[in-house]
Amino acid sequence: MFDPLRDGRPARIDSCDWLSPSVLRLRLIPQRPLHYRAGQHLVLWTEAGVARPYSLASLPGEDPWLEFHLDCRQSGAFSDAARTMRPGDSLRLGELRGGALHYDPDWQARPLWLLAAGTGLAPLYGILREALRQEHQGPFGSCIWPTMPPSITSPRAWPPWPPHTRSCRSPTPARRSCPRLWPNCALSRAGPWPYSAASPTASIPSRGACIWPVFRATRCSPICFCRMRDDPGGAARGGAMSEHVLVEREQGLLTLRLNRLDKKNALTRAMYGRMAEVLQQAERDASVRAVLLTGGETCFTSGNDVADFIQAPPSGPDSEVFRFMRALFDFSKPVVAAVSGPAVGIGTTLLLHCDLVYVSRDALLKMPFVNLGLCPEFGSSLILPRLLGHARAAELLLLGESFGGEQALAWGIANQLLDDGAATLARAREMALGFQRLAPSAVLDSKRLMRAPGREELRRVIEEEGALFGQRLRSRKPWRP
Repeated sequence: MFDPLRDGRPARIDSCDWLSPSVLRLRLIPQRPLHYRAGQHLVLWTEAGVARPYSLASLPGEDPWLEFHLDCRQSGAFSDAARTMRPGDSLRLGELRGGALHYDPDWQARPLWLLAAGTGLAPLYGILREALRQEHQGPFGSCIWPTMPPSITSPRAWPPWPPHTRSCRSPTPARRSCPRLWPNCALSRAGPWPYSAASPTASIPSRGACIWPVFRATRCSPICFCRMRDDPGGAARGGAMSEHVLVEREQGLLTLRLNRLDKKNALTRAMYGRMAEVLQQAERDASVRAVLLTGGETCFTSGNDVADFIQAPPSGPDSEVFRFMRALFDFSKPVVAAVSGPAVGIGTTLLLHCDLVYVSRDALLKMPFVNLGLCPEFGSSLILPRLLGHARAAELLLLGESFGGEQALAWGIANQLLDDGAATLARAREMALGFQRLAPSAVLDSKRLMRAPGREELRRVIEEEGALFGQRLRSRKPWRP
């Protein structure tokens, strides 16, 4: 007879957050390592002796935690207890079961379709990541339902497999969903499918497949995101991608990487909007412990894409650039920056709102606002005179003089100077990952206390600067000597 107190493996709750009003994501750190396979399930025991099996959504060898998605729609002994769980609470791990649901290396070149309903997605998430880790070569996809349709209980009610038709061909697949917004997606016409099945099949598009769930559809509608085959890994590896802003996730670190090197990472309105959205999501995601901002090893950013901004100048607080500023200003978790090459305009001023900044010897920082007939932004007119003194701040803001990585370090804008871009990015990543080992609440409280003095004054200055900056930009009359 299994005794949870005697035989159970102790585990601590690392984080628990709600993916939806009824789905709790639970991440546990076992006291001793647990050897398991993607797709297996584990019996969880509360301290009161209540037990229930749940499928593992984590991937062994990559995730430091055990992840579970708990369906708490219906009242029950375990789901009721789950609603009161908090980080730091203890659970016991019971028997490890399952194995029928798994990824077989023999399937590597064959099409793979993953089908689930509700929280049946959890084990398929692990299966999908395992397939990608083993470099699955065939096309694959999934259909997910937020709830289980009653008609699905009878196999006779299942429709035939969808025909081999056109694949999804959206150039920007992120944030699109089937079926209404993607009528050309073969999977959007799949109809109901059985619960949590993984099986190879040849009846899916050859170039694209829907794999990423969204939980915003109507009852019993299959919902999915599209990943093109030329996006190796894509969202399923924990990163989301748009053309010019790459988002990567590693353990508790979220990296925002500017990816427009042909324009020296000049920032467009769309890029600002994307970064604001990612920061807002990271703020709500308890699994994100820190954010790393980088433009790569050769260039941070040349500032705003002036042509893009003149075409549609920011017209108010809801403009993309101001949403990004608010998202970074209000971000409660540590922000680390890795700066190499040019960091112009907001490429410099945003560093004043980061917690740790690492610069390379070839970094060149500059704020040429007045030179362009504009005015300082993002609170630089308040922060720099207080940090450097009025005289030096005037050289930087009124004359637009540039300065290098050594000066940034000496003036307290940067934490460390590195020899080159590769070393800078590696050091910044190392320090950002270090927050994974610290108590999250202690880090958040410490940052809040350090940022609190003068915060509301700084917020007002940012708003005033933004209004003047937009006004001068809309005038379309930059000063010329």
